[in-house]
Amino acid sequence: MQTVTVNQNLIQSLKSPKQRLSPTQDRKKLTHHEMLLVALHSYKGQILSATEIKNIVIAKFPEVKVRCILPNDHSDIGNLRACSCVGTDRQLLVNVERATYHIL
Repeated sequence: MQTVTVNQNLIQSLKSPKQRLSPTQDRKKLTHHEMLLVALHSYKGQILSATEIKNIVIAKFPEVKVRCILPNDHSDIGNLRACSCVGTDRQLLVNVERATYHIL
């Protein structure tokens, strides 16, 4: 439960224009999982392509390299080095078809 509270606080802090962090501040401390969580928060329930997900994350976190955003690492078809969220209640995505994901 504490993880959910922390994540909600993180989402709230990055949503507020007054509290937006610059790329040189605490954003560098965010994991890729946290960046996807924050960027995709308002897309819950939608089905998006991998390209759309990458574009959403890059728009929110322009300092992230596009090659570092791997949606399948946060879905049920995760790679060998998938995020620890896969198979837990923290999982962010479910694979619908090739390169297409349902946002949880």
